[in-house]
Amino acid sequence: MEEINKYIDKTVIKSFCAVLIYFIMDYVIVPYMITPIIFEIYTKGIDLEYFKDVIINGLDDPYIMSKYYAISICINVVVDAILFIALIALFYQDIIKDVKRLRKDSAKYANLFLIAFIICYLANVITSAISNSVTAENVNQSSINDMLNSNSTNFLFMALLVVILGPVVEELVFRKGIFGVIKNPYAAFIVSALSFAIIHLLSSEGSIADMMLMSLPYLAMGFGFSYIYYKTDKNIMYSILAHIFMNFTSIFLLFFYR
Repeated sequence: MEEINKYIDKTVIKSFCAVLIYFIMDYVIVPYMITPIIFEIYTKGIDLEYFKDVIINGLDDPYIMSKYYAISICINVVVDAILFIALIALFYQDIIKDVKRLRKDSAKYANLFLIAFIICYLANVITSAISNSVTAENVNQSSINDMLNSNSTNFLFMALLVVILGPVVEELVFRKGIFGVIKNPYAAFIVSALSFAIIHLLSSEGSIADMMLMSLPYLAMGFGFSYIYYKTDKNIMYSILAHIFMNFTSIFLLFFYR
């Protein structure tokens, strides 16, 4: 057994499990288990054909739309909460070590973190402006904006999701997970950024050119967070904080301009 353990890279196994858990949750458990249950709870007594007609064709029915937003938020919060707990448990010891290293090395990496974050933020602003020129709709972003603007309760739940749960889950998967599985840093950078962009555009439709333009903000963030993670000696806390600050800034601006 000891001989076998010598050849087992526990970091690779944990990282692979993190990525696997994320995709099983998103593409198996969510569509076939969680979504049907939540959908049935929220649509009791509602004509399902009319419900679908309102959502698909954009009919003016505030009650149906409130149900739709409630379903979407409930699914997202439940899924990310489960992933949050599972990934924290999986990487618990690593996270504790990284928190200690954050306290110890914060002064060492402060300038690098600040400069990288500002560059990442500016790149995101510029690429977002470019991507907004396309006629196709980024379903992920527009649905988040709609739910944030629907009412105060939805805003609070979406803020929790976008500012806390989402960044922690995504960084543990797309930075710690992917960099843990792929040892070549250049390959890890590319896979991390591309996969991060792709999962944010899966529900969107449009031409290849439109999709490429819409992917620019996510690619910028993906490369930026990866750079911060790699340059801080793979301390996941720095990329998590950068992701949280980035999303918080977006939510903060949306709150005052909604």
